[in-house]
Amino acid sequence: GGTTCLLDFVIPGRNQSLIEAYKDWESKAIPKINCDIGFHMAVTWYGDQVLEEMETLTNKYGVTSYKFFLAYNGVLRIYDHELLKVFQRCKELG
Repeated sequence: GGTTCLLDFVIPGRNQSLIEAYKDWESKAIPKINCDIGFHMAVTWYGDQVLEEMETLTNKYGVTSYKFFLAYNGVLRIYDHELLKVFQRCKELG
């Protein structure tokens, strides 16, 4: 028995690099756990940088799960037209 895998959320700050947030979360988690770990990446803002970093996160770091908030205006929210663009990016990344 026991926990063999942990899937944690990475929640970047507004306008923070997704890769930077991933590395911060990973550096805090790795020394404290004794099981496999994966990350569920929250996208808390939208821009070309986000679309580019999603490719790196998926292909280099193995992130295959993304979370988008439709609440929390001005803090975590992705608006409908942005959501469609990041969904398209998810489709492209497989």
